[in-house]
Parts: sequence; structure tokens; C-alpha cells
Amino acid sequence: MFILANCAVFLASFLLFQLELVVSKAVLPGFGGSYLVWAVCVMFFQAALLAGYGWAYFLAGRSHSRLWTALHVLFCLAPLAFFPIDQTILAHPSYGLAHILEISWMLARTVGPAFVVLAAMGLATQQRVALSGMGKRVNAYVLYATSNLGSFAGLMSYPFAVEPLLGLGDQLTAWQIGFAVAAAAHLAVYFGCPPAVAECYDPSKNIDRRTPWRKRLTWLVLSAAGAAMFLSVTNAVTMDLAAVPLLWTVPLALYLLTFSLAFRTRPWCPQALRDRFPLAAAVGFFLFLLIQQSYSLPVAVMGLAHMAVLLVVCTVCHTALYESRPEDPGRLSSFYMHLALGGFLGGVLVSWGAPLAGASLVEYPTAIVLAGVGLALSAWSRGKHPLGSVRSVGLRMAGAFMLALAWPAALDHFKAVDTSLIAVGGGFLLALLLYKLERRSAAVALVGVAVILAVQARDLYGPAGGYLMRLRNFYGIYKVYDEADTRYLRHGTTLHGMQHLDAARRDIPLAYYHPSTPIGRLLRQGQKTVPPLVRNAPVALVGLGAGSLTMYAKPAQPWDIFELDPDNLTVARKYFSYLDQSAGELRFVFGDARLSLTREPDGRYGVIIIDAFNSDSIPVHLLTREAFLEYFRCLSGDGVVAMHLSNKYLDLVPVVQATALSAGCSVLIDEYITDVDPDARACIWAAFTRNRDDRDALVQLGWRDISDFPPQVAAWTDDYSNIFSALR
Repeated sequence: MFILANCAVFLASFLLFQLELVVSKAVLPGFGGSYLVWAVCVMFFQAALLAGYGWAYFLAGRSHSRLWTALHVLFCLAPLAFFPIDQTILAHPSYGLAHILEISWMLARTVGPAFVVLAAMGLATQQRVALSGMGKRVNAYVLYATSNLGSFAGLMSYPFAVEPLLGLGDQLTAWQIGFAVAAAAHLAVYFGCPPAVAECYDPSKNIDRRTPWRKRLTWLVLSAAGAAMFLSVTNAVTMDLAAVPLLWTVPLALYLLTFSLAFRTRPWCPQALRDRFPLAAAVGFFLFLLIQQSYSLPVAVMGLAHMAVLLVVCTVCHTALYESRPEDPGRLSSFYMHLALGGFLGGVLVSWGAPLAGASLVEYPTAIVLAGVGLALSAWSRGKHPLGSVRSVGLRMAGAFMLALAWPAALDHFKAVDTSLIAVGGGFLLALLLYKLERRSAAVALVGVAVILAVQARDLYGPAGGYLMRLRNFYGIYKVYDEADTRYLRHGTTLHGMQHLDAARRDIPLAYYHPSTPIGRLLRQGQKTVPPLVRNAPVALVGLGAGSLTMYAKPAQPWDIFELDPDNLTVARKYFSYLDQSAGELRFVFGDARLSLTREPDGRYGVIIIDAFNSDSIPVHLLTREAFLEYFRCLSGDGVVAMHLSNKYLDLVPVVQATALSAGCSVLIDEYITDVDPDARACIWAAFTRNRDDRDALVQLGWRDISDFPPQVAAWTDDYSNIFSALR
């Protein structure tokens, strides 16, 4: 029976985390591929996990009641009434609520009940084993490690086996069948466990009145720290690459793996790893400061550094959780309730709290600070003192505060030269400030508080690097600042627009949109040779930025601008003048561009310009074969699609070539080499057409036809995309 219990717990956890990935991928396109979609979905699922644990906790003291046993059977079978799951609800938001509430409501109407039941199954199975006759012979906490192994297997199998082989509809169908099997296995264990001996079971023990408040607080803080850490790392990685299941999977898989390492009869967390917590904190604070300054690292270095911080912080926190577990099996459900509540609070911190706290990824250092506080509480409960000398801590905090203020200013001041030495020097000083704090987790937390306060003070009261505006919302972080006679717009770590402040030159599009760049030559010189531009056909622009491209609009020419984020229009109008100076008839359509285009008539546009892939979190659903088919449905017979493919981390040319060819298009590319014009920036653009006259006109403008080159990667579809195939 214990083997069957392990199988039931493994399958329930496997399905739990498969569902998170399947549903998050289904929801993602409706919100433009925002990196925060995953954080919101995780927050919802953590709330559902808490609800499921609540049912198991409530049931534990009533397991001998026939009425409550019958109710539990109905509870396990109730989600079948929601089957089959309606995929259209997940894919088509109404935008009638704030995005966080909209996503939560979509999930609640579809998969939420099943997720709650799966969560309850896992804990109820463990509770049943712990309070049964087997409880004297086996360690029920081992089932939690089995649960996390199931979660790990569910996560790792999705991007490598499930996603490439099955479409979303088939994935949901297979998942629903798996749910029915898991429910049957759980009920078999629930009714098949040997009865408890008298001294082993006492319902009064299920009411946890003996756990000190300090231990309860320790459980909450440690579990919140782990959840916040993995979500913060995920945000940091996906903000600059793409919000795709594979990049969601790795941090979450490591997070769950640390549970499996910790919740064992002999936890794996050597003292050498525990002693590396201050070093991991120093690396984490260092990465946070680099992100603040839009300082880019190579993808491999950045990814490995983030994952190392996540692995150390979560392993140490979860080992401390296991060591503080209650010995009484009757309080097992209470312990897991605190873990679920802490995880939910960590998700709320990242999804709700951090965006309100400021225009930075403040959740990243905050998660490390929470870990330090949780470890300190754990040490205090064992009679240890994790703070050390007050004078030493004060000096370290002062040093961290000054470093967090001065080091970014040094990077700004010396940006004309190689700043690698300055960056490395700042990281070395941070490590030095946290040196010899191996058993002083409270001191590590206070140093982290000093770093956070310095960054917030610099943003709110200092020059903030010359920023005129900083804004963080659901779609990223906006920054507007002036340098010399030019105004800049950054979104995340990426430049999204520039404009001269000089009135005589304010009408010149700059950066990737300058008249000397591929798109500039297409829209200006192509007015005489490219058929749709010659006849003044309407233009669709996906991605507003600073509004630079609208300067190419002819008088009274219709330009429909599809922009995901309404705040972008506010920024463009307030800080830049391109939109006011444009001669075209501008119409703004807010929401996901692909969904918005479905409402446009066939053949409306002569040119569609897609400027949505210049770093930050790229919207993968705009690069799939189905997306290309939608673009060409909206195009006239002689229409052209132009895509801006410049990206710091991804080489998207092979991807769009393979995908466009699968959609029956000719593919042409054109590059602009940096330093040719001081007002332009290096960039690469691609153009797609099914019209021979357009292709010939583009070739005359200097574009290179690569349609005959054999594709190097597989075409992306709504069911398949491989972000690693595009990494530089």
C-alpha cells in the first residue's frame, strides 16, 4: 500500500505541474507574451494549493466519519463536471478586469477546481499514511520528497516530450485522463490503508495548539523566501529572453529539486553549502544592481549565476524547513498548510507587491533578505545568535549602502570606456562586505536591506541616472532620460526609441528607424518602387515605442498602431513628439496584436511592420506559422510584412526564415552596420511577401533574398517553439 501511496502522490504532483505549464502557455498569447503572466499563474496556483491543503487539513480530524469520507469522494470527483476544459476561455481574455484578476478568473472557471483537488490528494494521501497503521513503520515525510520528484518529472518532461509532440488541445485531453487515474489511485489508498492503532491516532492532535508562534513564523518566512526567489529568478531571465515554458521550467524544477534534496530521511545539504549562503547573497545583489543599470552579461553567464543563487538559497531554506518540522504526525497537515501559505505570500510579493514598490526588480534582493530572516529565525529557535557584532553589521550596512549608490554612478560616468573592471570591482566589494557571515544570516539580511534602500533612495530622491520617468507595470519597466541633446526610451534593458531635443531635428527618426536603416529606406525610398507604398495603402504597426516610425506616414495615410500596453502611448505622447508631428491618420488599438488583427478585414493593409522582438521578453506567439498566416490574411495581394529582428541574446533570422517559408512566403533580410551614421543604431530587419513585384522592389533597395537557403531550424508553431535554437 505504501508503494501505491507513492505512485498516487507522484502522479498527482506530476499532473499539478504539467497543468501549470499547459495552462500558462494557453493564457500567454492573450496578454502579449508578458513575462508576468507566469508569475500571476503561479500565484493563482499557490492559492489553489493552499485551498487544497486546507481541505486536507480540515479532513484529517474527520477521517473516521462516514459522512466526511463520502464528502471527500464527491470532492475528488467534482472537477469531472468541468471537463472537457474549454480552451477558448483561456485563449481569449475579455480585458474587462485588471490583468492579474482577469487571468485568475480565467483559471478559476476552467482548471482551478481540478488543481485544488490534486493538491488535496497529495497531502490527504500523506496524512492518511501518517495516521494509519503504516505510520509506525514508515516516514510519511518521504512522501513529500516523492511529491516533489513527481513535480520535477512533470516539469522536465513538458518542454522536451509533451510540448513538441502534442498540441495544446491534445495536452489538455491527456491531462484530463491522467486526472481520472490519479483520483482513482488516491481513493484506493484512502480506503485501503490499514487502520490506525489507538495510540497512533488522536484527532485532538490535528489542532496545532502547541507549535510556538516563532516556529510558525519561521515556516512562513522560509517557504515565502523560496517561492519569491524562484519567481524573481524567472522574472529576471524571461524579461530579457522570452516568456516560454522552457524558461519557466528550469527555475521551478530547481526549486522543486531542492525540496526533494531537503525532505529526505537524511537531507542533502552539506555544511559547505550552508556556508555559501552569504556568497550567494552577494552574487544575487550584484546581479540586481547590474539589471538596474541595464548592464548585459552573456546569456550563459547570466543564466548560470541566477540558477546558482536560486539553488543555494532554496536548498538552505528548505533544509531549515525540514529540520524544523513537527515530530507529531497529527500536525503534518498544519506544517504543510504553513508551507503553502508561505509560498502563496511569496507569490503575492512578486506579482503584486514588487510592481507597486518601484520601477525595479526589487523582488530579487527582497527574496534573499527574506531567506536571511527565515534562517535567522530558525537559528534563534535553536538558541543561536545569527547577528554578530552590532558595530560590524552597521559598518557592513553603511558600506553596502554607499556601494549601491556610488557603483552605478561609476558605471554611468565611465560608460564611454570598457566598464567590465568597474562591474567586477563592484561585485568583489559586495562579496567582501558579506565575508565571514556564514552563520550570521540576520547580518546578511540587513546588508540586503541596505542595498534595497540605496536603490530606492537613488530612484526617488537622487538623479536616478538622469531619468525623467521610471514606470513599472505588467509588461515591464519603462525609463526615459536625456543625454546631451537626445532623449532615450528604454524598456527593461533595451533601447526602444530616441529623439533629438533640438527643434530643428525633432522630426528625424533615430536609432533602428533612421532613414539610413533598412526600414527607413523601405518606407521612404520604397514610396516610389514598392507597390503598396506607391498607392498609399494603409499600414499596420505592431509595437509603438517612442512613435518614431509614424514620421514616415504620408499625409492622411491610415496607420493602425497595435500596442499591447496603454501606458506606452502615455509615455510616447508626454516625452516624445513623433506622434504629434506625424502626418498620418493614426489609430491606436490596445491589446495583443495577434488577437486584435483577427478583428481586421481581409486585405486591409499594404504593409505590416512588427517591432516587438528587440530584446526584453519576446512574444513568441507573434513568430509562429499561424501568426504569419494571420498577417497575410490581413495583407493585400501585393502586401509586405517587415519585422525588426535585432536582439541582444537571440538570432531570430533562422527562425523567421523557416517559419515564413512554411507559410509560403519569400524571405528577405537587410542589416545596418553601426557607426555609419551617429544617429542610427545597428539593426537587422526581415521582409516577407508573396508578390514577385514586391520582392524585386525590395532587392533593388538592397534587401537580400534568402528564400532558397535551406532552413537551419524547425519552423515554430503555436504548439512548438524552441527558444534555445535561437540563442546566439
